Amino acid sequence: MKKTLIALAVLSATSAFAQVTMTGVVRAGFQKSNATANPTGLALTDVTVNLAAAEDLGGGMKASTGVTFDQSSGSFGNALNRRNTNVQLQGGFGLVRFDQTRSTDLITRAWVAPSNLDQGIYDGSGIVNRGAVDVLTYGMAFGPVTASIQYAEAGTAGTATPTLTTTVLNVGYANGPLAAGFAIKNGSGAATATFARTVNNEAFVTYDFGVAKVGLGWDGAAAAASSAVNDASAVAFGVSVPVTSALTLGANYASRDVNNTSEFAANYALSKRTVFNASYGRQTAKENATTTADQFRISLAHNF
Repeated sequence: MKKTLIALAVLSATSAFAQVTMTGVVRAGFQKSNATANPTGLALTDVTVNLAAAEDLGGGMKASTGVTFDQSSGSFGNALNRRNTNVQLQGGFGLVRFDQTRSTDLITRAWVAPSNLDQGIYDGSGIVNRGAVDVLTYGMAFGPVTASIQYAEAGTAGTATPTLTTTVLNVGYANGPLAAGFAIKNGSGAATATFARTVNNEAFVTYDFGVAKVGLGWDGAAAAASSAVNDASAVAFGVSVPVTSALTLGANYASRDVNNTSEFAANYALSKRTVFNASYGRQTAKENATTTADQFRISLAHNF
């Protein structure tokens, strides 16, 4: 639930006000994993605080910014650090936005099941590869259709010399129960025997039938693969079923060549803001030698 904290002081002679909001979630529970990077035992699995501020500049223009403080495992480490920071300007010309965040992969949009697992276990799996990035975006909305172009620098976010740069063309559609998106990613980095430039296409579609929500995702093979697995495209599937008004069950699956991940989840809403969740996930990699990573988490979450 979004809560308005305060309408701050007058920022200009035109009496423009900045409205600051705070949202977040706290999750605690028991988790078990056989991956060394993922601890086993009782834990505050997620503590996330989102701060956002927006100002009406007049003439149809709006400036806004947001900062996320997040304590959870993954490619940003495991501490209450600033994970996602953005500043944007929006008007009749469209939207210009800068983000310091974590890279995305449209194939994960197909994972519609209500799982609550450490997604960091899947980073670098050969199916999904995500890390810290700085992103500059220009976008425009045309009714239910959005289009944008992005320039992203990867490596350690904020460094002067990125290890990888990527240009992304995005087209999205959202209208009622249907959502879909397509992206073309063109990346370049230091030339090596296995990697100089990649061209990658991604797509997803989800549809909410009422009795179930279904998602499909696709991630094309890289033009210049960094491993044998990356020579193959990836597919993803997800389903979420509201059994009752409180209980939702679901499953997610994705595979690329000989690597695959699967998740099973049960979500029980005690109220609009308090949720009980039980999730299980497995990652299997067979490129060199067969390895598996399992994780299980049972947790209670309160959203504010």
